[in-house]
Amino acid sequence: MQVYGHGCGGLALIPGCTAVCASGSLVAGLWIAWVARKQPSPLAFVFAASATALLVGSLGCACAGLGGVAGLLGGLLLPVVAARVQAALLTPSAPPCLAMKDCQ
Repeated sequence: MQVYGHGCGGLALIPGCTAVCASGSLVAGLWIAWVARKQPSPLAFVFAASATALLVGSLGCACAGLGGVAGLLGGLLLPVVAARVQAALLTPSAPPCLAMKDCQ
């Protein structure tokens, strides 16, 4: 535990640790979004991969405090949400049902 505290202990290192958490999770989020496009169930993959990355990443980013975990969450979710919104906008949707007889 002494080695761990030595690497994260100084207040001067906290902004750097937060930046590393955010950039590392941004790369992870980009990878998750890229791989999810090729999955048969992309939403299930995104949920499982994002939850795993968030749980594992929070172990390393907790030393930077709440800012490190917030950077982790923001960096992870930004590309994943953007890719899901893009996929939803590019997917053709069915016309809305105006009357019950139109819906099947």
